[in-house]
Amino acid sequence: MRNLRAPAKRSPLRAGVALLFACLLLSTTGMAPSRATASSGSPTAQADQGAWDRILKQYVDDEGLVAYHRIATEGRSELDNYLAWVAAADPAAMAPHDQLAFWINTYNAGIIDAVLRDYSPESVLSRARLFRWYSFPAAGKTRTPDDIEQQILRKQFHEPRIHFALVCGATSCPKLRREAYRGDQLDRQFDDQARRFINDRARNRIDVTRRTIELSSIFEWFAADFAAAAGSVTAFVARYVDSPQQAAVLKEYGDQIRFLRYDWTLNAQRASADRQ
Repeated sequence: MRNLRAPAKRSPLRAGVALLFACLLLSTTGMAPSRATASSGSPTAQADQGAWDRILKQYVDDEGLVAYHRIATEGRSELDNYLAWVAAADPAAMAPHDQLAFWINTYNAGIIDAVLRDYSPESVLSRARLFRWYSFPAAGKTRTPDDIEQQILRKQFHEPRIHFALVCGATSCPKLRREAYRGDQLDRQFDDQARRFINDRARNRIDVTRRTIELSSIFEWFAADFAAAAGSVTAFVARYVDSPQQAAVLKEYGDQIRFLRYDWTLNAQRASADRQ
C-alpha cells in the first residue's frame, strides 16, 4: 500500500534554489526530462536483432528449413538469451516499423522454442497446443503465438505481408528467412518474401496454359487481410507474380481459385528431423 504520509515542508528560498540548480543541470548536460530516459539509446528501446540474426544464419538453410537438433545441442543458450531480451523489451519505445519487426521476430523465435520443447504443428491437437496453449514471456507479458498474430500483428498493424513472414513451423509455411526482420529494411524484406512465396510452385500455382489458379490456404484463411489491401485475393497476388500472363489469368479467372492442401509436417532439416 502506498505511503500517504505528507511530505516534509521546505522553505520557499530552498525550494527556489533547488529548482534553479535542476534547470542549470538539465541545460548543461543536454538531458531532457521524463521520457528522455526511454529514448532510442536505452536498451529496451533499441530494436537490436543481432542475436536472432546470428541464429537464423547459422541454423536455417536456403530452403528455410531449420536445424532444430543443432539449436538444441549447440545454440540453446543463444536462443534463450535472445528470448530473455524479448521478455524484457519495450516495443512501445520503438519506432512503428521496429515494433512490427520485433513482433515478427518474436513470433518466429517463439515457434522454434516451442518445437524444442516438444510442441508440433503436425496434428490438429498438437496445433492447438502450439498456437493456443504454449506461451512465453514477450514485452513484459506472457503470450501465445495466437496472441501475437491475432491481437498484435493483425489487429494493430493491418499489414497483409506479415503472412509471408510468420513461420509456424510447418512445411507449407513461408520459408523462414535467413536474416532477422529490421524496421529500416522491412518493406524490402516483405516484398521479397511475398515474391518468393507467391512464385514458389510448391505453395502456389498459376498455370497460364490451363488457366487455373491454385493458391496456398494462407490466402483462404486470411482473405480479408489481402482484400482490404488490394480489393481481392487475386488482385493482391497479381502484384507479385512473375509474368503479365499470370496476372491476366488472375484477373479473368479470379473467382475460380482452388486452395491447396496445407502440409503441416515440421519444417526441419533432414538431419534434425528428430528435433531433440
